[in-house]
Amino acid sequence: YAKVMFNEQAEITIGKDDKSKKYDEASAWIESVFQHNDFKRNLSKYLEPAMALGGLVVRPYFNDQSGQIEFSWALPDAFYPLESSTNKISQCAIAFKTIKTEGSKTFFYTLLEFHQWIDGEYWVLNELYESEKYNVLGMQVSLDTLEQYAELDPARHGEEIERPIFSYFKTAGFNNINPYSPLGVGVYDNCKRTLDRLNKALDAFDHEIDVGKRRV
Repeated sequence: YAKVMFNEQAEITIGKDDKSKKYDEASAWIESVFQHNDFKRNLSKYLEPAMALGGLVVRPYFNDQSGQIEFSWALPDAFYPLESSTNKISQCAIAFKTIKTEGSKTFFYTLLEFHQWIDGEYWVLNELYESEKYNVLGMQVSLDTLEQYAELDPARHGEEIERPIFSYFKTAGFNNINPYSPLGVGVYDNCKRTLDRLNKALDAFDHEIDVGKRRV
């Protein structure tokens, strides 16, 4: 299903001049960002779980080490809208999980990245939480608890930003499971009962065949 929507054979055209048949500088730059991030392959890969779960989130960021703009992907179970309307999600929190083992103990870390408008200005706030249970957020700890977040600022102000820097893809159709949610629903969510009945019927049919073979 996802492969029909988008695959690596797709062509992305931005700012093409029909007269000169050439791409402008902005288009060339965007294409270089896509190539650096292997955008087509990653989008094609993430669309598969996105269609099953109801959506997909992508956020660009600047990587100091590579000196390039890179993309961070997240599925709906790690995306929490904080403010939304019928047309858009303007504020959110994105969760990034990390598992670390020390001796016989396993620690689960969750980085919560808040995208918020404060007094008309765009802010990205980062909070790190530590827990010994996977499904528990736990206690807030310092960002430098994990080496990968040691240089991450607790708060960063975005200058000259007029709209959110994250993008949320929502599956087509109305969310009739939770009508007031800005999130989408998976393509199979409305037919889970039917699929479950088909699965049970197939299991019963296979069982009858096996029993019949033993009788023969």
